[in-house]
Amino acid sequence: MRKSLLISAAAIAVLAGALWVISSGRTSNIAEAPAAPSARPAEAMYAPAKLLTASLTFEGVLRLTGTGTPKSTLRVLAGADIAGTLKTGVDTAWEISIKLPPARIARRVNVLSLISELSDGTVIRSEENVVILTEPANFSQALLTTMPGAATQVLQSPFGGFLTQNGLTLEAADFDDAGGIIFSGKTERAGRIRLQAGRSVIGETGPDASGQWALIAGSILPVGSYLVRLQHIDANNAVDAQIDVPFTRPAPASSADTALSSQPAEADETPAVSALPKASASFGPGRWMLTRPLSGGGWQHTVLYSPDLIASEGLTAQE
Repeated sequence: MRKSLLISAAAIAVLAGALWVISSGRTSNIAEAPAAPSARPAEAMYAPAKLLTASLTFEGVLRLTGTGTPKSTLRVLAGADIAGTLKTGVDTAWEISIKLPPARIARRVNVLSLISELSDGTVIRSEENVVILTEPANFSQALLTTMPGAATQVLQSPFGGFLTQNGLTLEAADFDDAGGIIFSGKTERAGRIRLQAGRSVIGETGPDASGQWALIAGSILPVGSYLVRLQHIDANNAVDAQIDVPFTRPAPASSADTALSSQPAEADETPAVSALPKASASFGPGRWMLTRPLSGGGWQHTVLYSPDLIASEGLTAQE
């Protein structure tokens, strides 16, 4: 028994030696343990520039604040021109002030876009645009931020205020060529916002925590003119505020040059190679309208109403 154990031990030793010889050679077929993976650098945060605030002085100084990708180059484009450039720091927050040339600010419509260039050369275009509308007769201005499929934010009204009744405010009405609509504004109280066109109820919505509300309905209004009614409904299901406005959805064929007055619409005069879409604006008593192309085709329109607008003026209601 002892002899067989010694033989077995010797055989194991010989086998182990053979394995060592094989594994130490260049033609080893014995799998080696994989090396531990090296630590990968953190992925870059690819975030488009997002607007937080915008303001415009009478002298044409545009101040923008927002967030975006740290350590990137932010460019604000006005037409084909670079209106301003900013090197962002390690923080995501940014702020830039731009003095627009008098010839630029005097145009009826200016569309400014935001582009971020990252350290690796990646270019990210923001979907948000800053729009400045200027009425040439008295140089009154509107400052807006727009994004496809979203409610237009009116940061500066050309009328000095908004249509408001008992705490319910209408800021803007957006619509497209397919009949989709977005009415938006604010309310000072909790409750529901109901939208009617003629006698038809389009829908209801509620405000967010800050009081902002937006009612979105798709492909619902045919071409024509309507009396649109907004109502605030309290917890007791009672209407405690109401706003009536005239609303016209033009035929798509005329959407690019729809006017609210006899004044011609003026397009954003930029070359075809411009990074900005072309837009037009028209101005009428009590109503301004911005018309701009959508990246996927078609047009989106934004109507701004004066607080002094008489809803029934020039309106043939369709019920």
